Amino acid sequence: MAFAVNQAVAHVLLAELSKLLPFIQHGDRYQPVALLSLDGQNNLYLHSDGR
Repeated sequence: MAFAVNQAVAHVLLAELSKLLPFIQHGDRYQPVALLSLDGQNNLYLHSDGR
């Protein structure tokens, strides 16, 4: 999972929308996302060794 250490958002499936509600604007439309970090931090769901 080390590839995602700098990833701040992740795309979600329609089936997940009932549990996840944040959206970000992507061009002229909105994209549902999962927040993985705040204020430019590394992905908070990953350990520093990539687990």
